[in-house]
Amino acid sequence: MRAGRDPETNAYRLIHGEADGWDDLYVDRIGDFLLMQSPRPLTGPQIDAAKEWKNKLNLNGVYYKQLNRGTGEYEEKRLPATCNGSRSPDTFEVRENGAIFRLA
Repeated sequence: MRAGRDPETNAYRLIHGEADGWDDLYVDRIGDFLLMQSPRPLTGPQIDAAKEWKNKLNLNGVYYKQLNRGTGEYEEKRLPATCNGSRSPDTFEVRENGAIFRLA
């Protein structure tokens, strides 16, 4: 698992699918939250790993978004949903190499 080595950065990719041994799973740290994305529902081992990463990184919550590759569809069910921990605020800040970005 990649970890942010720079304390000025709290937005980065932790898991990049098959390259990291997790077929079709992409995990990003976005501030105090994780965003897990996959074209399939999360498996038991993936959910367990999410809980471990959340605790190890001392994060507030984990979101899951089902990927819908190639269709160009926008569906409400494709929006990220909380799967562990607390919900994110409507807007929050992340840091990347010292630069601050406001996300909604």
